Amino acid sequence: MKNINITLLIVIVAGLLLGACSFPSNDAGDVPSEAAEVVPENEADSSEAAEAPASPEQDTQTEAEPVDAVAEIFDVDHTEERLAQLVIRNEDLPDEYRLPPGGESTLATSALINIMGEIEAKQYIVATGRVNGWKISLERVKKDAFAPYTIENTIELFETAEGAQAALSETWYPLYNDGREFKWVDGGCNLGDQCIFYYTEKFDAASQLTTLTYEIAFTYRNTLVWILGRGLDVDITPEYMLDVAQSVVRNLDRYAQTQ
Repeated sequence: MKNINITLLIVIVAGLLLGACSFPSNDAGDVPSEAAEVVPENEADSSEAAEAPASPEQDTQTEAEPVDAVAEIFDVDHTEERLAQLVIRNEDLPDEYRLPPGGESTLATSALINIMGEIEAKQYIVATGRVNGWKISLERVKKDAFAPYTIENTIELFETAEGAQAALSETWYPLYNDGREFKWVDGGCNLGDQCIFYYTEKFDAASQLTTLTYEIAFTYRNTLVWILGRGLDVDITPEYMLDVAQSVVRNLDRYAQTQ
């Protein structure tokens, strides 16, 4: 009887041990079920792509369209009709000036012939591709103003920028060929594409007064601009004339933005 009880006890213990082995383990070292979750392959790829920074080669964003570059020359037909709008005006000047009768005119070929002579004018037009021009002369209103008593401004239009530059060269610009005694202004000028700045002086023995005439000439694209200021040496300075010339540059800059 004692042997039967021992045998039955061994069977019961063995059954309990087998049942315990069939339950899952809950040890702390087991991996949590969330970490073991399987992510579909296509979803994993898209997640990695969203997190990874795009390389320059992979960037397919469309760049903004660049602003059109400013034209190298003014449109000839359009500009010829607007030359009068580009020269200096009273409102461009720090002092008050007026337009005298006959103080404004076109510088067409016929006018150029009257100034230069027929042969030289025609040679000049052919060599430079000159199209047309405009001239204005202004007079100072107040005698007590420290400013030039007269200011003149011309603008000539050419087919090309090279033509305008040729017109300012030693071959064609009047300064180099009319025999005048002139002096370069110290520091020169930095206006437009190329610029020259010079003056002449005239002393009157009777009045003991010296009159100065400053002239600035510069090219801007396919135009040649000339500015003259004349006055007593106490009334005119190089700085004043540079400011006048800069006013014309501003007119041209604004016009250039419309091209």
